[in-house]
Amino acid sequence: MDESDESLEQIGGEQEPDLQKIANEINQANSDAGIYGPRIAQSRSWWQCEWPGLSPDGRMWRSCTGRESFPWDGCSDSRPRTVSTIIQEHTMICLTAFWSAKVQAKSAPGRQFAHGREVNLTQKMLNWCVYTQMKRELLSELPLAFNWKFGYGLSFIGIEWEQQRELTEVPISMEVLSALSQAMGVTDLVPSIMDRNRSSDGGLIRMLQMISPILPTGDGSKILTQLRNTGSAAIPVATMRVNKPRWTALRPFVDLWFPSETVDIQHARWTARRELVNEAELTDRIATDGYDDKFVAAALEHKGQFMGIVPQNSYATYSIGSDRDMVELFHFRARVLDNGVPCLYKTVLNMAVIGDNLYACHRKDEYEHQQQPFVALRRRGPFKPILSAQGIAEEAYTDEIDIKRQQDGLNNRTDIIHQPPMITTPNRANALANSYGPRSVMTSLRPDAVIFPPLPPMDQTPVLVMQFVMSRLNRRYPTTNAGDVDPQLVGMYRQHLATEILSELELALEQTLQLGDQYWTDQEWMAVTGNPKPQKSEMEIQQQYSVTATVDMSLIDPETSKAKLDMLAALMPFKDAGGMIFNAAANIVDTDLADQLTQDQMSPTALKQETDDEFNAWGQIGGGIVPQKPMMANNQLRLQTIQQQILTQPQVQQRMAMDQQFAALAQDRIQFFQNQIQQYQVNPQIGRALSTQPFTQAQAPNVTNAQAAA
Repeated sequence: MDESDESLEQIGGEQEPDLQKIANEINQANSDAGIYGPRIAQSRSWWQCEWPGLSPDGRMWRSCTGRESFPWDGCSDSRPRTVSTIIQEHTMICLTAFWSAKVQAKSAPGRQFAHGREVNLTQKMLNWCVYTQMKRELLSELPLAFNWKFGYGLSFIGIEWEQQRELTEVPISMEVLSALSQAMGVTDLVPSIMDRNRSSDGGLIRMLQMISPILPTGDGSKILTQLRNTGSAAIPVATMRVNKPRWTALRPFVDLWFPSETVDIQHARWTARRELVNEAELTDRIATDGYDDKFVAAALEHKGQFMGIVPQNSYATYSIGSDRDMVELFHFRARVLDNGVPCLYKTVLNMAVIGDNLYACHRKDEYEHQQQPFVALRRRGPFKPILSAQGIAEEAYTDEIDIKRQQDGLNNRTDIIHQPPMITTPNRANALANSYGPRSVMTSLRPDAVIFPPLPPMDQTPVLVMQFVMSRLNRRYPTTNAGDVDPQLVGMYRQHLATEILSELELALEQTLQLGDQYWTDQEWMAVTGNPKPQKSEMEIQQQYSVTATVDMSLIDPETSKAKLDMLAALMPFKDAGGMIFNAAANIVDTDLADQLTQDQMSPTALKQETDDEFNAWGQIGGGIVPQKPMMANNQLRLQTIQQQILTQPQVQQRMAMDQQFAALAQDRIQFFQNQIQQYQVNPQIGRALSTQPFTQAQAPNVTNAQAAA
């Protein structure tokens, strides 16, 4: 363990944090990742087609570049935007996968049956939270995160809980105060309020401040006066205006810092989340987050003064633009020893005031899931550290340059065709300058004084080169059926992208659910699920549920969906076959479906449900009612239940012998299951056997002349 590890492990709950060591950690990580900033800056230029000296009109001028323009001043400087298109296609596929995904909350092993109803309610709450409550912000944050992932190779999503208060005026009256006094178990406040001597005003104001902690003492006196004069008043109460999870797209070493050799953000030694807040937000956190009031006052004196670490490592002291009124905070999280046990601690600080040894808070992280509230979205790079991830812009920029070179050549040749250069005598050069064009007049003393040089030779090479480069890119990133790309390869690539992004977001969904279990109010839970909210301990929040997100990208195509429905219909006859036949048929349709159906058929719950349903059906037969015939039941199990468990009972045997109506209904049900087995299990096997065993000469049946003629 190096010296920095030991220093961080000493900032647990028993000691004050060493703010200077925390600042040194952040600065050191920023220095270690110095090469990452220029890489991202260059990738951004490739992504946006920003070449040196680029002019808005798509032309290259010597005055812009400061160097000789090739092949001439004002030549083509096109923006193919090939890389941008590929990145956008990847982002679109991932967004489609997320909004089409099937998100499921699953309980821990061994708890499925005991907590089945609670899992369903939790599933309903999670879907409402993600796809309804957070939908507006996800529409903006997810495209940013996905764009940065595919453009730069790495991005993060921060999963935090957002709470905002607002001030509301709540009317109160003498009757309300009497009821509150009774509920609080104190003496009725009304007689003391009506006392004209005002001898109890101090105690009454303290009682009102128990109802509304934000009520100033001076305003309390005014409220008492209004109650005495009119019998009613309005008391200010702080209510929760926003109480929901929030996903935020984050950039490495712009919004989030971590050790440069980090492989998994969940196992990072520490993380530092940069946040900008205004004065009102920072002041409100004294009440909502327990920030130190001295720290808040000192931090507000340094509005707009930032640490200045950005990807390019330019150490500016002050902000630019409207951020000059914002306060910079760093949320530093590190897993340290607290009473000898590793624990995630959070320290909130401002770099400008660490010299005064002031910090907002230093405590065990308030999120009870005890995980880093960040999820890395990463493209695979050549090495394990997440900063080694390479974006599409870094991989494909040379292909875009190849296309740009050919496109510029075609544009320049078009310019020559429409405005060819002229060759004339020196004394006529000034007279003919800038005169060529539609409806222009050109004069010459001699017909041969002005000539046009021959056009350069032209063939299909530029177009073929561009097609070849695009074909190469389509093979490397097969997002569409362009060119000669195999459609099956496109489908597999789309599914791979969807599976990868959803597997990364599963942790974000799981943390969202855990935060919801911690912060959802009883009223919110009741409004969405219609049931009381279950109370959970910190251990239950950490271990009770896991979340899965799956999607079948092939079903986005209507034709594919229709084909799959046809395959499911063709699968049904194999249902009663069971065993290897059913599994083989189901795996052809969908491997996941095969697993689910097999589990459903073989699970104790499914078997018990089939058995109980058959017993209920025979109870209806006993009452003279014809029960419904299940078309998709486990016919073999049902018939076995009838023969071994129902008909063996003495009272059933006696009634079968004495009650003809009962016997007829019973025999009809038995015959139904026998017919089902014959149709879906026996007949297909006979058909297959006969079709593979043709008659021999000896086995051929005799055919009469009449039959032969027919």
